[in-house]
Amino acid sequence: MNTRLWEKFARQRKEIARDAGEDPRVLTLYHGTSGNDPKELYEGIYGMDYRLSRKGMWGHGSYFAVNAS
Repeated sequence: MNTRLWEKFARQRKEIARDAGEDPRVLTLYHGTSGNDPKELYEGIYGMDYRLSRKGMWGHGSYFAVNAS
């Protein structure tokens, strides 16, 4: 886990909850990678950066899903 990015997420979540008056809905989503070492994603400075992705099944971008399949 990238602690710096997690702390940033937690701060932003609190701000949204304060502004909206309720805790925002948070989902656990999965992302598959073929040849890249996952450490490049979770230990990187920026985390997931779709600008660095190659063309995927549905075009350029990063894809996430509730189910890993």
